[in-house]
Amino acid sequence: MKTQSFLILSMVVLLATSASVSAYSGGDGSPENPYLIATAEDMNEIGADSNDWNKHFLLVADINLADYTGTQFNIIGYFTGNYISPENKPFTGVFDGNRHTISNFTYEYDPPIWSDGVGIFCFVDGSNAEIKNLGIIAPCVFGGEYLEGVSALVGIIGSGRINNCYVKGGKIIGYSYIAGLAGANHGIISDSYVQDANVAGGRGIAGAIAGMNYGQIRNCWSNGFVQGNWRIGGLVGVNKGTISNCYSMASVMADDYAGGLVGENFAGNILNCYSIGEVSSDSSHVGGLIGSGWYSIAVSCFWDIETGGPDNGIGTPLLTAQMQTESTFTDAGWDFIEIWDIGENQTYPFLRIYPAGDLNHDGRVDMLDFAIFASRWLKVVGQ
Repeated sequence: MKTQSFLILSMVVLLATSASVSAYSGGDGSPENPYLIATAEDMNEIGADSNDWNKHFLLVADINLADYTGTQFNIIGYFTGNYISPENKPFTGVFDGNRHTISNFTYEYDPPIWSDGVGIFCFVDGSNAEIKNLGIIAPCVFGGEYLEGVSALVGIIGSGRINNCYVKGGKIIGYSYIAGLAGANHGIISDSYVQDANVAGGRGIAGAIAGMNYGQIRNCWSNGFVQGNWRIGGLVGVNKGTISNCYSMASVMADDYAGGLVGENFAGNILNCYSIGEVSSDSSHVGGLIGSGWYSIAVSCFWDIETGGPDNGIGTPLLTAQMQTESTFTDAGWDFIEIWDIGENQTYPFLRIYPAGDLNHDGRVDMLDFAIFASRWLKVVGQ
């Protein structure tokens, strides 16, 4: 009888212990207690269970995905190629990189028929969907002649958002809609950059930040090299949305529709932007700022005529010395208090990492910053 009671008690303890073990490295996936991602195995497990694609995740360590090659990594989200298809399974949750990095994401896929959406996240959609505070280091993403929507981070963004993310180094190659951060963007990309990456679209529509932009891109920058057949830009391949307070230093090479910032601006708005990268193309649709513009607006936008592509009448061409003078931009209405800064006569304008009033560097200006200011002021007054 004692033996039977002991076995029953042991089973109860075992079941209770098993039930208390969290998935991943901790957490329950709620906003208050997000799933903790601490290993490459944790990261790969997210894509294996679509039931978790509406949850909250927090990266708690830098992760190396070098052990996953070919198509071994479980991409997060599924996209059919049709935005209204009921078979789509987007990531609708929140992934907070917590200022950590994911390195050596490798994915090589050459589908026999048309396929869409490759990146660590395939498809991000939803009013609350967000990828933030994440760095991607040295990705190697290869999509064959039928793969569209290819990037290191998100293949397709629906109504979701990328905020404060970056890609450094690596190469991203595909057929069309190719970029470092988002192959196609219908949402918002903000405060992000792509640095020293090689982006190539076999057919075209490629840019360092996004291949195609239907949504908003703001406070972003890029350098590196972007190439392809047509509609190739240093920041965005094709813009049908809004781009504001952005710049590109990337080199661009294309057969047609090549621009230092945007390859083709089609009924889109571009505000307070500039480009300085070399642009190479033998076509007539090539420009230092925008390769070609259709029913589009480019306001207070500039490009360096000494380093960039030819003048096609879109944007304002300036000499390098003018591009390194603050008054050039403040006279055009640029914000050099909260958004931009410059090393006078030394550098081109660059985006502030933190707003001028963000004294605790948490990315926002609020009462905590006022408390810091007040404390410092009282110390000065008391001296």
